[in-house]
Amino acid sequence: MAIRVKKISINGALKKSLIKVLRLIFLIYSKIIFKMKVRCLFFVLIFFLLACVVHNNFPLFPEIKRASDLANKRGLPLANPFEIGEDVKKEVASKINQNQIQYLRLKEIFDFLCQNDRVNFNYNLQENLTSQETYEKRKGNCISYTGLFVSIARELRIPVYFAHLNDIVDFEEKDGSYIASSHIAAGFNDGERTLLVDFLREKERENYQFYEKIDDLTAYCLFYNNVAVVDILEGKYEEAQKILDFLLSLKPSLNELLNNRGVLYLKKGEYEKALQMFDKIRLKKIGYQPAFHNGLLTSKILKNEFYERLFAEELKKYSNNDPVLLYERSMELAKQGKLAEAINLIKKAISEKPRSAFLYASLSVLYVKNGDLIKAKDLFKKAQKISPNLYLLGDIVAEYPQLQR
Repeated sequence: MAIRVKKISINGALKKSLIKVLRLIFLIYSKIIFKMKVRCLFFVLIFFLLACVVHNNFPLFPEIKRASDLANKRGLPLANPFEIGEDVKKEVASKINQNQIQYLRLKEIFDFLCQNDRVNFNYNLQENLTSQETYEKRKGNCISYTGLFVSIARELRIPVYFAHLNDIVDFEEKDGSYIASSHIAAGFNDGERTLLVDFLREKERENYQFYEKIDDLTAYCLFYNNVAVVDILEGKYEEAQKILDFLLSLKPSLNELLNNRGVLYLKKGEYEKALQMFDKIRLKKIGYQPAFHNGLLTSKILKNEFYERLFAEELKKYSNNDPVLLYERSMELAKQGKLAEAINLIKKAISEKPRSAFLYASLSVLYVKNGDLIKAKDLFKKAQKISPNLYLLGDIVAEYPQLQR
């Protein structure tokens, strides 16, 4: 018992000592924890503020930023064409109700752009303006307006993407080769609904199946591809080559780039290289008709019967509704004096491509030759309305001045 009592008395003393020590430790620990909490809260606040700053200043088009920086290092002035200024951001912030769901805000952005005579759409390569220029000048083509729409939407933190129409919208013949233009729209999907904003086909915006989602870098390449095409049409081959070669280093399999680089080789007399470009598109099995026409033309120049047969076989698949092929047949019939048949074929081509200024202009020439100047003038005006700066129009007026009298 004595031993047990002794143990108890010793334990009691230890308990008191331990309690004092624990209290002291708790007080010290509490102070440390309190300081740590304050520090943590401080660091969380700093992190939050920095996150907000980074979030607000984070580039909306990081892929394009890297590409434009690389272009700048190579001496090419290919800045981000979709960048918008503070003036645009402020006006948008004051006009768009940011408390609404994203889907409704997108519709508000579209309505905002269409109001006050802001949208003066023109499918024209020379209207290939940046987003800021489109906003200021109130005009532009499909990629101009789509770029502006996407930029505004992303500024409001809405995940809108670029959409590419899987078809050619217009084309232009130059020295027998075909330069094709594609079409760009904007898309959005929140898991419940899909919205397609198309400034060319306002009434057909629900027609999703013909559109393919593309990344920002592809949209960037398509924008500057248009710039290169204008250079080709103006005979600025060296400038076009620098742009196209750079864009191909970014997107080596993009059809528009391959086709137009091939056209540039054609114009410079580098036929073997041109054929390689067109054949790359043929091997992809995606039915890009302009490249088939250009490949056939190149094969004939080279007298390469093997490739001539390959490209001719590809074109047979599209013989009934290919507007380029219908145009070619029409021109052949016109040379034979069969103007009525030629006119019917161009009309059929227009039914396939109702927004083709090139086809309307070509049809106007056929009506001049057929002696119907009134009809010819009407068609020529339609071509001018669709694309007032189409290069072909200048050539036609020079040859047939009566169309503008």
